[in-house]
This record gives sequence, structure tokens and C-alpha cells, in this order.
Amino acid sequence: INWRSQRIKVYIDSCNQALDIFCSTQHEVRKHVLSITNILDIFKRSTLINQNDFVSDEYVNMDKLSKQIECVVENKVESLLQSYRSLRPLLLKIESVVSEASYTGASSELSSYYFHVQINVYNALSEVVVRSL
Repeated sequence: INWRSQRIKVYIDSCNQALDIFCSTQHEVRKHVLSITNILDIFKRSTLINQNDFVSDEYVNMDKLSKQIECVVENKVESLLQSYRSLRPLLLKIESVVSEASYTGASSELSSYYFHVQINVYNALSEVVVRSL
């Protein structure tokens, strides 16, 4: 046995440890990405005005209907806003796992992913508006 063969086990152990760290990081990132995807799907499926919200057998004057529409839209926008606000903590968790940078939300390594999420949010909200016209 030479001196090199004695270091093989240490090398294999350090490689296995690095692989374990990588796998746990990958699992955590995928979990947060799935949560982000679910939030974006909520945006895509949303409508601001649904005809079923206003079905009534009685006559409704324009004032009452206008207030009813405003209330329904306001509630749905508030719900979408809460979903949107929940994106930032998820993005920060991904950043803290992937990047050596602090919890800033300004990681240069993730700038393209941030842009990707912003584009998806914009597209989903555009679909909501068009679908609600």
C-alpha cells in the first residue's frame, strides 16, 4: 500500500458529502420553485369578474350592481395581491440556498430567474385582465 491509496477513502467520503449537499440543495430549490409555479397557476386561472357572481332572480339597479362588481373585484384583487406578496419570500429562500450572497433579493446569479418570474407574473395578470373584459 502506497501513500496515495490511503487518501482514496477520504476523497470518496468528501465526494459523497458534496453530493449529499447538492441533492439537498436541489430538493429545496425544486420545492420552492414548485410553490412559485403554483402561485403563478393561481394567477393564470383567476378571473376578476365571473358571471356566476351576479346571478339573481330579482331586478338590480345600476348603483347596486356597480357596488357589487366593485366589491367582488376588490376582493379578488386583494387575494391576488396576497399571492403576489408570497412570491418574494420564496425567491429569497431560493437565493439563500443557491447564492453565497445574503438575503437581499438582488443576487446577480439569479437575475435571469427573477426576470423569468416577473415575465410570468405579467403574462398571467394580462390574461386575467383580458379574460375579465
